[in-house]
Order: sequence, then C-alpha cells, then structure tokens
Amino acid sequence: MQLCVRLLNGGIMTDRTVTALFALMLVAGRVEAQAGQGQEEAAVRAAVQAYFDGMMAGDQALLKKAFHAESFLIGPGAKDATRIPFANWHTSFTKPMANPTEYRNSILSIDVVGQAAVAKTELDWPRVRYVDYLSLLKVNGEWKIVNKIWHQEPSARAQAEPPISARPLSTAEMQKYIGEYQMPQGPVYVTVQDGKLMTRLGFHDEAGFQLHYQGNDTFIPSIDRGIRMVFKLADGKATGFAVTQNGETMEGKRVQ
Repeated sequence: MQLCVRLLNGGIMTDRTVTALFALMLVAGRVEAQAGQGQEEAAVRAAVQAYFDGMMAGDQALLKKAFHAESFLIGPGAKDATRIPFANWHTSFTKPMANPTEYRNSILSIDVVGQAAVAKTELDWPRVRYVDYLSLLKVNGEWKIVNKIWHQEPSARAQAEPPISARPLSTAEMQKYIGEYQMPQGPVYVTVQDGKLMTRLGFHDEAGFQLHYQGNDTFIPSIDRGIRMVFKLADGKATGFAVTQNGETMEGKRVQ
C-alpha cells in the first residue's frame, strides 16, 4: 500500500490510520444518531404520559400540553366514524378520577421517524378497556398528539361482575326518553332496541349501552355502574338529562 503522509499535530498518519479514524467517526455518528433518537422517543413518551396524567388528575393544562389544539379524536359511531374536536373532549376532565389506582394506563409501543411518531396505548379501566393509536408530530420543537383513534370493549373486570339490577320499564314508558340530545362532547342518542332502552354517550360503539332503570327517571348505563343518568321531564317527555360520574355532573339537552 502506498504510504500517504499527512501532518497532524506534528505527527504523521498512514492510510491505515486514516481508515481507522473514518471508522471511528462513523461509529460516533451512529452513536450520536441513536442518542438523538432515544431523546425523541423519550419526548414522545412524555407527551403520552401528559395525556394519561391529565385524564387522571382532571388537569386540562396537562391535556393541552399533550394534544395539539386542532387535534381530533375519532372512534366508532352509530353508522360512521364519530369525530370529536379536542377542544370539546378535554372539557370532560375537570376533577381527579376517583380510585385512580383502578385505572391502568400503559404505552405498548412507540415508533418515531423524523418529526412524526405513532404510539399504541392501553387504558384498562374498571368498566372498559381502550386501545388507542395516537399520531404525534413535532411542532415548534414540542411533540403533540394530533390525532387519536381507539378501540373499546368491556374490561375483564366488568365482564366478571354480576348483571346490573333494574326495575321493569314498558315499551310505552320508554318512549318518553327516546330522542337525540346534545352534550358539549357530542351527540347522545337514546333508542329502543330489542325491547331495551339503549344509549350512546356521544362516541360509543354502534350497539350502544343498555340503560337499566332505577326508578325516578334514573338509569345506570351498562358501560359503568358508577354513572347515573337522570332525565328531566316536561309534559311527559324528557327535555334533557344530567350524567353524574366520579362526582362530576354534565348535562345534555334534547335537540330532536
């Protein structure tokens, strides 16, 4: 091999030395790239954790830190996908969750490429299990959730519980509750299916959830024993309702 002589700090470098240095530079570059990738993944995890913590604490500031202001949450609806603006959705969380240790939130996977990322999460809650797919973008140096889609099903704990007790309610009596209502988070539909009073609280699956009558225009939806849905009536027909969960009450008004 021809000798290539170079000056470096008063010494000489052979071709072999130069090759070794280039190899070291390549390895260092890879290490630096891996470190940068690790930092980006950590930042994505922090954004997803802010989403978890915001829901559990009822902290809208944390939710706004996790989500882009123009983001949407898209899930299964009655006939088509239901699209909920983040600006409406986050207003549901104003108080800490009761018994927070019963809510198990975890990140299943994260994939980061440049300024984009996807996170898959599992929310195993007392009555329902969600699997979220979160799309994130790095915006002005911060990772933000820009879109969320989800799957939901009854949790294993919910499936193991005995049926909710209910008082009988005739089909004629059910008629006064049937209709479309509007909540800040989205529409609510109350229908009769197979002789059962059913509801979809804005963004639940096509089948909806059965309403179990407790008397005095009060119902428990099968999605969560802790929820109470109390209808307000005028002239024998419901004009709206109040939904209470975890000590927080939200109202819906009839629109149809």
